[in-house]
Amino acid sequence: MIEVKLFRLWGYVLCFSALLLMVACCGSPAKAQEQGFDPIPYQDRMRDFSLHDLNGAIHHSKDYRNKTLLVVFWTMSCQACQADIAELEVAYQQLKRQGLEIIAIHAGGSAEEIKKLPGVQSIHYTILVDMDLRLGSWGVPSIPTAYVVDANGYRRYRSVGARDWSSPLMIETLKRIARRYD
Repeated sequence: MIEVKLFRLWGYVLCFSALLLMVACCGSPAKAQEQGFDPIPYQDRMRDFSLHDLNGAIHHSKDYRNKTLLVVFWTMSCQACQADIAELEVAYQQLKRQGLEIIAIHAGGSAEEIKKLPGVQSIHYTILVDMDLRLGSWGVPSIPTAYVVDANGYRRYRSVGARDWSSPLMIETLKRIARRYD
């Protein structure tokens, strides 16, 4: 009987220790997971890129060194993506002061087609065009997908599917992530 109680107690100690270790190493992944962000548990660097924005200027991955990024992959044929793009502007206006850059990478299509979408002209964050789908190496499982990239260029979190980027809870989650990796 005493052995069973000691075994249970030891199990509780191990579970609690594992929880403390996870929080100490990773911050609070549960808070990020609340908003649909899954921690990327291994060292995974952001893939290099050179892509044009909607005005034809070339952006390189090296331009974003030492910055925390939210990189969102989308396409204009996806209705959920179009809603995400509009909501990201609301988030961007609140997050730019926190040092979080937003980059929306359109998969396929041309800049001229994207510019015709309602509301795109009033977006202030960076929209890049990957016409040739060169960033397939990112391993995007579906559209839309977002990654949080830390200032050292490591992908830390992934979010698959549409999100309410403008919700206060999402904004707080992104602020917390930006502070962690700033």
